Amino acid sequence: MIRKYLKGGIKLHSIILTIRDCTKFSDSEQTIADYVLKNTLKITQMRSEEVAKNTYTSTSTVARFCKKINCANYREFVLKLASELKSFSDIQLGIVEDTCINEDDSLESIISKTNQLVIDAIKETSMMNQIEYIEKVIDMIDNASDIDIYAYDYSLLVAQDIYYKLNHLGRNVRLNTFPSLQ
Repeated sequence: MIRKYLKGGIKLHSIILTIRDCTKFSDSEQTIADYVLKNTLKITQMRSEEVAKNTYTSTSTVARFCKKINCANYREFVLKLASELKSFSDIQLGIVEDTCINEDDSLESIISKTNQLVIDAIKETSMMNQIEYIEKVIDMIDNASDIDIYAYDYSLLVAQDIYYKLNHLGRNVRLNTFPSLQ
C-alpha cells in the first residue's frame, strides 16, 4: 500500500530544491547545477547553448541535466524555474539570494545570514507541505498495519518524537536507528 503511494507520485514541486538536493549528478551535471544555483535569475534569460558555454560543458549535458530533474527539455526547465522564482518572490523566499557565509563577513552579517537561512528553511518547508501530500501521508499511516521509522544523526530527535506519538496512539511502530538498516 505504501509503495503504491510512493510510486504514484508524491512530488515536491520545487525545481531549485531538486537541483540543490540531488546527489545523482555526474561531475559535468553538477557543474551545471552549481551554475544554475548561483545564477538562477540569469538562467531564465539564457539559451541552453549559453549555459553549456558558461559551464564548459555541452548542450547534450545540459539536456541530460534537465532530464535528471524531471524536465523534458531545457525550455520546460526554464519555464518551471521562472514560475518558481515568481512564487518564491511572492512569498518573499530568499532562496536565490546570496546567504553564503564568507571568511570576511562581520559577526552581524553572519548572524543576519543565519537568521535568513532559518526563515527561508521554514518558508521552504511550508511551501512543500501541500494538502494533497499531507493527506496521502495521513492515509498511509492510517492504513499501515506496521510503521517503520528510519533515522540517524540529525533526524533522530524528530523520529523519536513521532515514534512516541504514534506509539501512544496504539500504533505498531518500530524505530530503526542503525545506519546499516537504512
